[in-house]
Amino acid sequence: MSRDHILARIGSALDAGGSSIAARKAGVAQRRGTPPTPIIPARAPADADGRADYFCARAEETSATTDRINRLSDLPVAINAYLDEYNRTGAIKAQPRAAFSDLDWAPLAVAFGPAADTDGIGLVLADGAAAETGTLFIMSGAEAPTALNFLPETLIAVLPLARLAGDYEGAWSILRAADGNEFPARTVNWISGPSRSADIEQRVLMGVHGPRNLHIILVAGDGV
Repeated sequence: MSRDHILARIGSALDAGGSSIAARKAGVAQRRGTPPTPIIPARAPADADGRADYFCARAEETSATTDRINRLSDLPVAINAYLDEYNRTGAIKAQPRAAFSDLDWAPLAVAFGPAADTDGIGLVLADGAAAETGTLFIMSGAEAPTALNFLPETLIAVLPLARLAGDYEGAWSILRAADGNEFPARTVNWISGPSRSADIEQRVLMGVHGPRNLHIILVAGDGV
């Protein structure tokens, strides 16, 4: 059975139900604008402070590390302290965003753009997050090359608290609201902790398919 024949039969069935193309388009637009709310487990606290605490606890359970700052201008100092504490060296490759490039990075060495296989430390901005599992949501785009999430051995992610939801459904709503209920991103990556795999002899190995280390810095408010 050809593709055209299958689509024609579907179209005939829809038309037989008395539903016009305009009505069907209106129905799709309404569902996209006000999607139904499913049953959501009550896991993360409803208040902002409790949500942040819960997110950090869940992220640390996955072997990520976390930190908090009051404003984005504190980011270079916080990153420098993290690198010193864990004895991690090397230049930083950051997303090419004005929020990052406008900061005073001295004495850190920071470059901006897509990741290369020689980059040891990556810096990205999270577009959303879900406290229930400590998961980051990062959309791809001109200012957010996807490889930067996965190539560097150490990934530092900046999460504005205004983008932190309690659950996955809330995180998707934040992403939709940021882009006028549209999704221009080709990819939305979910990141929960450093990369790991037990495919080889059931031994857990870190950094197999992505960063060996994940450090998340929460910024008060929208932060950017």
